[in-house]
Amino acid sequence: MRRKLIGVISTQTAFSEQSEIIRGIIAEAFTLNTDIAVISNIYNPAYNDDALNAENDIYRLLLSPDLDALILITEAFSDPSQRRRITELIHSRPEIPMVAIGSVASRFDLPNCLMLNTSDEDDIADVTMHLISEHGFTDIDILTGPDTMIVSHHRVAGYRRALEQNGIPYDESRVIYGDFWMNSGQTLAEQYLSGKRRMPQAVVCTNDYMAFGLIDVLSRANVHIPEKLTVIGYEYAQERHLHTPILTTYQRNRPALGKAAVQILLHKLNKGVYSSFSPPRGTVIPGNTCSCGVCAPAFTEELEAVRARSDNEFLHLHSRLELKLIEAKSMEDFRLAFIGQEFLLRNVQEMSVCLYANWYTEDEPGENVISYPVYSETHEGNSAVFPFTSLQEIIGKCRHPAAYFYTPLFFSRYPRGYVVLRYDIPTTYDPVFRNWVKSVYNALEFLRMKNDIQSLLACQNLSEYHDTLTGLYNRKGFSHALHLEIGKTKPSVFCICLQIGLRHDCLALESKLPESAAAKSLAKILHLIGSEKLVSARISDQRYVIAAVNLPKEMQRVLTDRLHALLLQNTDCFRINGSCGYAVVTHETAEYQSSTALLQATENAMEEQLMHLQSTSHSPHYTSFCTARNLVYAHDKPVQDIAVLCRSFSFSEGHFRRIYKSMFGLSFHQDIIRRRVLHSIALLITTELDLSAVCQRCGYENYSYFMSQFHAFTGMTPNQYRRIISAHT
Repeated sequence: MRRKLIGVISTQTAFSEQSEIIRGIIAEAFTLNTDIAVISNIYNPAYNDDALNAENDIYRLLLSPDLDALILITEAFSDPSQRRRITELIHSRPEIPMVAIGSVASRFDLPNCLMLNTSDEDDIADVTMHLISEHGFTDIDILTGPDTMIVSHHRVAGYRRALEQNGIPYDESRVIYGDFWMNSGQTLAEQYLSGKRRMPQAVVCTNDYMAFGLIDVLSRANVHIPEKLTVIGYEYAQERHLHTPILTTYQRNRPALGKAAVQILLHKLNKGVYSSFSPPRGTVIPGNTCSCGVCAPAFTEELEAVRARSDNEFLHLHSRLELKLIEAKSMEDFRLAFIGQEFLLRNVQEMSVCLYANWYTEDEPGENVISYPVYSETHEGNSAVFPFTSLQEIIGKCRHPAAYFYTPLFFSRYPRGYVVLRYDIPTTYDPVFRNWVKSVYNALEFLRMKNDIQSLLACQNLSEYHDTLTGLYNRKGFSHALHLEIGKTKPSVFCICLQIGLRHDCLALESKLPESAAAKSLAKILHLIGSEKLVSARISDQRYVIAAVNLPKEMQRVLTDRLHALLLQNTDCFRINGSCGYAVVTHETAEYQSSTALLQATENAMEEQLMHLQSTSHSPHYTSFCTARNLVYAHDKPVQDIAVLCRSFSFSEGHFRRIYKSMFGLSFHQDIIRRRVLHSIALLITTELDLSAVCQRCGYENYSYFMSQFHAFTGMTPNQYRRIISAHT
């Protein structure tokens, strides 16, 4: 039984506010045997930036059927279009429970969502009470956020409540509205220094940045803090080491919010109802801007975290990772470039790069991604294909609860996929991770461009309807030619779809010339197997289609066998595909409607076939057995003795036979027959050899045995086969 999986929807996860919540979420999830998937962008502009919209494609992972519940961290989502997009995605998942954490949840349209947050009013009341009860102050100003934000007024309400509970009159003139940034504190300091505003005993700043601005200006003006003025901040931004004196502040209990969110959601999943919630209280973090003085052990821990981040930034600055990635000539080179650079991702146990199957094109992203494991305990570097939103493909392989961070890979306006990081401790990446990701997607774009340049060098004579490399129809030409062939009728149309290069790195630069040669050879093959009434096209770099109108049933099998035969016997194609590196599917529509519908149905069948083949490739023996099968289908001295293969691969004959049949769907002996018959078919198509010569070239010593096996495979004699070829070409 799989563990529960809770998705966390965040933005700019490395920022302290979000990371504190997420650490609480992860710690509690681990305690309760639950996995966490953090789905977050990295830039998150506060406005609608078309150049960065591609990174928000990552939030499509909210649609994953693997998610059991959702937590939305609302505070940093500031762009209205981004909030609308996430709201739409959440509304499409009404079947799973969800909570939202943060003070600006009202910006999201989430009527059925349970809202969790600390109490701004209670927290600021605690801050004000500290100044009154611990220091005896009665003359206190408050610097809050914009007058237009409800959170600003909640914080003022806490200040007022604490004053009135202690018999201190509330004076509205002591409330200063700012903008939650340093310039607000700087402006207030200048007002105190100029005498425009009377300096009080203490100031409550409702976030640390405004407090930093205030103490920076006053310190430069030689105003002694806390002797002349006590200052206390709020939210503990963990940047106190950058300002003097060290700020006294208040830490909201964000980890407790994360912990409560997990408990509430699991209670809902297990019991059917949400459990109760009380806003957690925070704590004062003493510093030198009040007479409490800094707590040395706590500040030392804070400095250790700062030094760790600084060391990480230094490592990233001097790392050669980006140069190694840019030098990559293939996806395998790209993957290997990361090896030895694990130290750049602190505390990460596993990392995978997941790219759209068509990421290197400018087409719309497909539904599938190819996962390239890089740092892994459970993989050996083998890529895997699975649906974009299938989180369980990665998460399900870990035996213990873990946290998985999904970060977008994109370039310009094109989504490319995502990176997955696995953590086994309650932590998050830090801000310098943004530079690591940038290096990855810039290098991917560099690899894509190198690939495009090599392809363009092989192409001439651009055509609207024809593929520039092979001369076959392109997708548009296929539609046009099929329309002319069919006319106004609605006949039956038989379609073959061929996908090549399944085990070939299509981005390896050194393979571009062989790849171009294979494409040109394949174009000749399609002309050889068909007739003028067949419409053949190259609809993408590695995908071809053949369509025939009203093709008799017996010819459908003949056409498919001829394709296999010529593919396996062509040297250029075999070098790229071998015996296992291509897939063929067929589709017949009883009444043709459109080329779009025909291609869609045929390509859907191909995607199903590719998923099936990919599941087979997960076998630990897959690579070895593909190598063995290539030896069986080799053009020069093919291996036909199973004992020879078993000695090469250290298998017993019985074990070898069992795995071979389960992997390829036919026994070793049947595959030997298939190889011989397909070879004979290729000779019948491409030569005028008499049948005895064909029999001898295919390894048969007995002519009658050859005739018997050929008839069993094709349903006709070699002479009948040759005649039917002539009749339809």
